[in-house]
Amino acid sequence: MRAGEKNRRIEIQKVTTVKNSLGELTETWAIFREVWAKVSYINMRKGGEAFAAMMIQSEQWLIFKTDYIAGISPKTHRIKWEGKIYDIRSANEGGDYREYMDITARATGM
Repeated sequence: MRAGEKNRRIEIQKVTTVKNSLGELTETWAIFREVWAKVSYINMRKGGEAFAAMMIQSEQWLIFKTDYIAGISPKTHRIKWEGKIYDIRSANEGGDYREYMDITARATGM
């Protein structure tokens, strides 16, 4: 992947457990990595019903293409980009030998 295609800075966050002021364990999100990525929107329209469902739910799906990053998991990681949070749905390596990673994510709170 050419470096010029990765023109958006994204923050990959990982869930961590910390003690709050009362000594209770709580989950919070911390920065795992900040990386450059190519961002592509996924067109979810495949027909009239899909379009109608999309308009009601207003889901926004994206693919973040980055250099390979070991250990990314949909269960423990998420992406923050342009002030929005995206739940990772899949993280797939690509190329001959881990040349890049395609991270498919959906905007939360929509």
